[in-house]
Amino acid sequence: MHKKTIFFVLALLCLAFNSFGQTEKPIKPLYIDGVLPNLTFQHVINYKDSTATVLDFQGPQYKLVLFDFWSTHCTVCISQFPKEDSLQRAYNNQLQIVLVTDEPKQKIINFIAKWEAQHHVKLSMPIIVADTLLQQYIRRYFEPNYAWIAPDNRMIAQTSEDFVNKENLEIVLKEMKKLQAIESVYIKAMHHSSTIKSPL
Repeated sequence: MHKKTIFFVLALLCLAFNSFGQTEKPIKPLYIDGVLPNLTFQHVINYKDSTATVLDFQGPQYKLVLFDFWSTHCTVCISQFPKEDSLQRAYNNQLQIVLVTDEPKQKIINFIAKWEAQHHVKLSMPIIVADTLLQQYIRRYFEPNYAWIAPDNRMIAQTSEDFVNKENLEIVLKEMKKLQAIESVYIKAMHHSSTIKSPL
């Protein structure tokens, strides 16, 4: 009996040391043409669900996804809301703009409610709040900072607000349509890949 106890304790110690030695690989920020994993976002507001994946935002239409990194203290970011909302409504079947902030959920809920009341409009874009995951994959060069994610999850551009307009969207969406015809099998395969969950 005593030997069994010693063996059990040693086994637990080995397990503990093995676990301690196993470290997760650090997340490397994407460069242009890098592939974004199908991340799961645990804190989403202004959306049909409280959680969502990259593929959920792309939907069955395989939309272009624009992640807009913003903050409540950035007046330029906030001034883009009407333009972004207008583009979202105009290209709803081809485009999904997603607002992303690392600020807490309740603060953003209160801020958006106040903004909507002042502008007499309901924002049509989902918002990822309290983000700690996506910002590790996307470098912040601008404020606001936009990451353009193609249907195959490649980051095809990072831009400031100056490049987010109807003319540039038309060009990108037209090219995407050509590529989708060629790469439809690959894109569908991406939509069956496993997801990576963000920390709670």
